[in-house]
Amino acid sequence: MYPNRASLRVSFTAAWVVLSLVIGTPEPSNSQPVVGFIEDFAAGTGAHGWSGGIPSFGNPNTGGVLGAADGFLRGATVSPANWGLRCRGCTPYTGDWNSAGITQLIVWLNDVGVDEPFEMHVTVGNDTTLWQYDIGFVPPSGHWAPFVVDLTDTANFTQINGLSGTLATTLSDVSIVLIRHDLAPFPQVPNPPDPIQGDAGIDQILLTDGIVGVAPRGTRAPAGPLRLLAPYPNPASGPVAFGLEILDAGPVTLDIVDVFGRRLRRVELTAQVAGPRTWLWDGRDESGRRVPAGRYRVVARSASGGESRSFTRLH
Repeated sequence: MYPNRASLRVSFTAAWVVLSLVIGTPEPSNSQPVVGFIEDFAAGTGAHGWSGGIPSFGNPNTGGVLGAADGFLRGATVSPANWGLRCRGCTPYTGDWNSAGITQLIVWLNDVGVDEPFEMHVTVGNDTTLWQYDIGFVPPSGHWAPFVVDLTDTANFTQINGLSGTLATTLSDVSIVLIRHDLAPFPQVPNPPDPIQGDAGIDQILLTDGIVGVAPRGTRAPAGPLRLLAPYPNPASGPVAFGLEILDAGPVTLDIVDVFGRRLRRVELTAQVAGPRTWLWDGRDESGRRVPAGRYRVVARSASGGESRSFTRLH
């Protein structure tokens, strides 16, 4: 029922296992991206050409994936504002991802400091068109976790800029990579990200084919956050099943949220061991009333991070 997410989990595992076979980080040649490139914001190396449409961004030179001596790229808003980090025209990402064989982008995220309701989305494209990955990433609070963008999962991408072309044609001419907080639905331009107050970090951005990859040096590949499978059925007029792949034992919280960010229903699942779980939502809010037709999101969170998915309710 969920082949894309299952294969994604296998691909993610394979991407990190090959550390013993691949040493170092390959650099792009002839201004073309390459499989295995990893963006490491090491201490003292700055922002690597990334910029932010946010009041504050930069490399604190400590606290990255590799620990106190490692840097990362941090973005912060001191009041509700648009949170986003963008690399435009950066050599490692600019070029033909299809010819390079790049099918996944893996990024490590951290909700730095106080826990905030981030839902991060990765966007790729160019000055003509942008495609955003619909699956939202919920970074863990105070530590790092890897999140996988499956570039072959075309059904989970939305074109947020431009009216022509496809994801495939866009991936043959990439010049922009954007990571931002955004809430579904994702309209066409003008499409600024939803405002949020808080700070978060990105690190260890990996371009891979699902097989070749370089694990962060000096670390073990972690279990990673939980995986939230596609709501089924979608759209739905009756109950909706939300499948989970819990990769690390512990409690999981699922929230049903409307387009205004209001939480309508919450359930807490206690997972004694890692493995699959399913919650069947009856379409009702906390008061037992049926929610009206419209667009909604389910947000799954654990101590290791989480994901969000959007879906549609029918009468």
